[in-house]
Amino acid sequence: MKKIFLDANVIIDFLNKSSLSHQQAKETITIIRKHYGKPFISTTTFAIAYIMFGKFISKKPSLNKIIKAIFSEFEFTTEDPKIMKEVLYSNFPDLEDALQYFSASSLPVDLIITRNAHDYYLSEIPVLLPAEFIELYYNT
Repeated sequence: MKKIFLDANVIIDFLNKSSLSHQQAKETITIIRKHYGKPFISTTTFAIAYIMFGKFISKKPSLNKIIKAIFSEFEFTTEDPKIMKEVLYSNFPDLEDALQYFSASSLPVDLIITRNAHDYYLSEIPVLLPAEFIELYYNT
């Protein structure tokens, strides 16, 4: 079974129903869960989502309950000192994307799905946009 990693921007679109990319993110995650198992995300993505939703949900018990329910449907990669050194010495134009990439490559995964594939031009792992993944799924 393929291991598929989702960049933080795909998860944020999935969680943010007002995002213009919400439907694509939702469909991407639905396809992955149905055919490939739980998608992989970084622990940083979890933290980003928690902080983002914490701005809108002030009661910690409610926030924690929602976040736990959502993120129980994902697998997590690791981030450790070795990965952080790779990030800090990488040539990625965006260090957050470098963190996502090196976290994903530690498994390794078979595919990365992101909304900003251009920042992953150094990736040795195939990278697709959500729309490309959906099109590939329906056309194969």
